[in-house]
Amino acid sequence: MALAIIRHLEIKRFRGVRSLNWSPHPQLNIVVGAADGGKSTVLEAIALLFSPAPNFGLSEFDYHGRNLESGFSIQAVLSFSDISIMRDEGFPAPPMQGWLTDKLSDLPDEAGAEPVLVCRLTGTADQESHYEVLGAGGEIRAPFSRAMRRRIGLARLGVADRGDRDIRLVQGGALDRYLQGQEVRQTVLQAVMKTPLHDQLDAGPKAALKSISDGFETRNLPHPVRLGLVGTPGVSLAASVGLTVGADDPTSLPLSVWGTGTRRLAALEISTLGASAETIAVIDEPETGLEPYRQRVFIRDLAAHGRQAFVTTHAPAVLAQAAKATSQIWRIGDAPPPDPTVEMKEDEAADEPKSHALFGLAGSELNLIALTQAEALFAKLPVVCEGATEVGFATRLLEQRFGEGFSCRGLFCLDAGGHFKALPICNALLVAGFPLAAVVDDEGKKNGSWDKVSAKSNLLRWDGGACLETAVLSAMPDSQLLEVHLWAEQVTHRNAAHQVAEIRRELAAEKGPSITELFENAGRAAFLAAILASACPKPEKNKKPRGWFKSFEGGYLLADKLLALTPAPELMTKVDAFLTAIEVATAP
Repeated sequence: MALAIIRHLEIKRFRGVRSLNWSPHPQLNIVVGAADGGKSTVLEAIALLFSPAPNFGLSEFDYHGRNLESGFSIQAVLSFSDISIMRDEGFPAPPMQGWLTDKLSDLPDEAGAEPVLVCRLTGTADQESHYEVLGAGGEIRAPFSRAMRRRIGLARLGVADRGDRDIRLVQGGALDRYLQGQEVRQTVLQAVMKTPLHDQLDAGPKAALKSISDGFETRNLPHPVRLGLVGTPGVSLAASVGLTVGADDPTSLPLSVWGTGTRRLAALEISTLGASAETIAVIDEPETGLEPYRQRVFIRDLAAHGRQAFVTTHAPAVLAQAAKATSQIWRIGDAPPPDPTVEMKEDEAADEPKSHALFGLAGSELNLIALTQAEALFAKLPVVCEGATEVGFATRLLEQRFGEGFSCRGLFCLDAGGHFKALPICNALLVAGFPLAAVVDDEGKKNGSWDKVSAKSNLLRWDGGACLETAVLSAMPDSQLLEVHLWAEQVTHRNAAHQVAEIRRELAAEKGPSITELFENAGRAAFLAAILASACPKPEKNKKPRGWFKSFEGGYLLADKLLALTPAPELMTKVDAFLTAIEVATAP
C-alpha cells in the first residue's frame, strides 16, 4: 500500500459547509473550533471520499441548505510515495496532474511539480454518489473505484461508537481489511450456516414451529419452516462475528462490551496493524472515554506512525501532546471577507464565497500556549492578560459581571507572561482568526502596534502610560489610600510595618509619624507617588522586583477594591465598556 497524503481539500455545499479550501499538514492535523463550527463535517467529508464501503445512502441533510438541485462535491489532491499504485489499477494512461506551490499543472512539468491524483465525490440531485478521477481541465478521466479507495486506506474513529464497527467483520472495517475479509467472511458464513440451531431446540419451541409450518402449508406458503440465523437486509451475517477476549469460547467476552476508550484504542491498533503507517486516519474527538494520560498516549502513538491524520478535539491534553509532535493545529471558523484591495482571478471570481476557513496556529507563542494553557485555544473569547496581576484583575471583573461561573460563557484568562510577550500573542491569535479581548498596561511603547490590535479586538488599556496599579490606586479616595499598606499585607503576607517603612523611605521622612501623619505632611500627590514607587519598584539590572500586587491575588484584590467604590470613579466607564463588549461577544 502506498503512503497517500492529501495535499489539498475542497468542499462545496456539503452539510453545513458552503465552501472551504484547505491545504493540510502532511502528518498530524489537529482541528479545534466552536461547537457546530464544521470540524466533524470536514472529517466526515474526508471519510466519505476515501471510504472503501460498498455503499452508503445520501440524505437531503448531506446537501447544504437541503438544496438537492445544486448537489455537493468533495475533491482532494492526493499524492503517493509510490505512484505505481496507479498503474497497478490498470489505467491505460495514469490521469495524473502536477502539484506545485498549491497549484495544479499539466505533466510533464519542468519546474518539478509533484505528480498527484485529483479525486472527487459528487452528490447529485438524485441523491446518488459519483466517484471520479479528474484529469487536466477538470475532465473526468476514470472512476475513483472502490479498489482504489481500498488501496489508499482509511482508518476512521468517530464519537458514535464507530470503534465497534472496526472490531467486527463489517465489510470495509479495520478488522475486515486486516484479515483479508472476503475469504474470512466466506469461512464464517459457511460455519454459521452449518450450525444446527433448529435441531438443538427443546420440544416446546419445535412444536410451536411445527404449527407455523402447518399453517403455511394450508395457505400454500413456503414450508416447512425452521429456525436459523438470518441477516439484516444489507448487513452480512459475518458482521455479527467480532473479536472476543478470553482463554476459550465459553468464557470469552465480546470486545464490544468493554469501555468506550478501550474499544477506540483497539480499533486504532487494528487499523495500524493492517496498514502499517500508511492509511489516512480520521479521528473525531479521541478524548471520548479516555483519561488525560491515555489521551496523550493516543496522540503520541498516532504521531509516531508518520501517517497523515485528521483529529478533532476539545481536550487540552490532546492539544498539549500534539504541540510536542510534528503536527499543525488548526482553528476552523468563518472565512474572512475578500480583501477589496486584492484583484481576484477569473476562476476565483466565479466561485461562490468561502463560508469556512482553517487557520493555522503558527509560531512559538501559540505553541507555548498549547503546551501550558491549552484551554485558551478552545475558548469562545480568550482574554489575554499581560501578567498574573492582570489575570487576577480580569477574573474579579468577570465574576462581578457574569458570576463565578463566567468560564461557562467560553471565557479564558490567558497569562501572557509579560508586557512584551502580550503583543505577539495577541497578533498570533488574531492571525489565527480568534476573537480577542486583552488587559494590558500602557507602557508608552509600540503604541502603533497596540492601536492595530485595538482596532480588531476589545482592549482594556490604561491612559497616559499608566500601569494597572497606577490606574486603580489613583482612583482611590484619601481614606482608601491610607489602607493600601494593609491590602499589601493580605497579598504579600509581610507585616504592614514593612510597607509603611517603604513609604517613609520614599518620602524621606523620619521614623515615628503614623501613616495618617505621613499623608497629612506630604499631601495626596506625594503620598500616592510614594505608594506607587513602593508597590511598583523599578527593576534592578536583570532582576525583576516583585512589588506589592504582582500576583493573581494582588490583581484580584485591586479589582475588588475598585468595584466597591461608591460612587464609581471615572475609571469604571472604561471598565464597563470593556465588560459590555465581552458580554456581547459571548452571548449565547
